[in-house]
Amino acid sequence: MNYVFIGDSFPKQYDEEFTKKGKFNFSNTIFNNLVVEELEKNHNTFVLSAPYVGHYPIYSKTKKLKEIKVSDSHYIVKYNNLIGINAYSKTKNLVKSFKKHCTFKNDINFLVSETHLHNMKAAIKLKKKCPNSKITLLVFDLPENVKGVKK
Repeated sequence: MNYVFIGDSFPKQYDEEFTKKGKFNFSNTIFNNLVVEELEKNHNTFVLSAPYVGHYPIYSKTKKLKEIKVSDSHYIVKYNNLIGINAYSKTKNLVKSFKKHCTFKNDINFLVSETHLHNMKAAIKLKKKCPNSKITLLVFDLPENVKGVKK
């Protein structure tokens, strides 16, 4: 089985860069990085990432992010970070990057991290192009850890 991880994941060497671009650093990125690390050790894995840095102009200084090739099988996709078109831009570029760079054609399990709209929509669009594939949703946050929920 081939795995395509779609989520918020980037290697440690980019941690400072993405932390500077936004006002947030989410713990789910740590879990995503661990999942990706283990997948890459044991399986054929392709990683597509659209890291969350906060929306421009309120939560981030960055209007657009550029594509970064981490390796032949790991890409941080480019996207427009403006409020209102952020999710559309991420979805479009996750799909485009898969078509452009991924060599997997069959027997694919799309591992979607978090319930973010752009990750789920990209996986659904890609599943339509690869009908024999599966989608698995990974959710790390528990309700008691969500801001504003009383414990």
